[in-house]
Amino acid sequence: MKIGVSNLAFYPQSFKEILEYLEAQDVDFCEIINEYPYNEIDEDLLESYKVKLTVHAPLSDINLASHNQSIRTSSIKEVKKSMDRAVKWDSDLVVVHPGSMPVLGKKIEEKIFQHNLESLQELASYAEDCGVYMCVENMPVIESLLFQDLKELHSLLEKINAYMTLDVGHAHNSGFSPEEMVQYP
Repeated sequence: MKIGVSNLAFYPQSFKEILEYLEAQDVDFCEIINEYPYNEIDEDLLESYKVKLTVHAPLSDINLASHNQSIRTSSIKEVKKSMDRAVKWDSDLVVVHPGSMPVLGKKIEEKIFQHNLESLQELASYAEDCGVYMCVENMPVIESLLFQDLKELHSLLEKINAYMTLDVGHAHNSGFSPEEMVQYP
């Protein structure tokens, strides 16, 4: 079995310290949250360790479903940067959070979901062009976050030809049993 750990557990320690610790523990993979201070990493540092990377697109200030076009465009651009960095860092997997419902979005919910779908379709195509897997993560029970329901996320992923990162903690808090969780490959 291969074990991976998110660098979020060590935030904001230096990436070198994180890799040293993970390697000493025989951890195989580190999921790197691709935002400050982990957005620029020396490739020589990566080559010094056996720990392989998976990349998690930025969490902060990103909304792929935004009805503010400049925010949505910037969000897409940041996720694409993560995909480019994944290629540069020899990682073949990028985790992406789906969008969230903006404060004024409830009155135009259909439009918000359409923006989200279009953003994720564009990103899935870009991921394919880059040769990386885009894995959309199920979200925890927080009011504005989209795709807390595994069935809804699974349906979305079939439309856009992408993969799922199943966060079992998020799924459990959303009311899914372990048996239900494994139904969604």
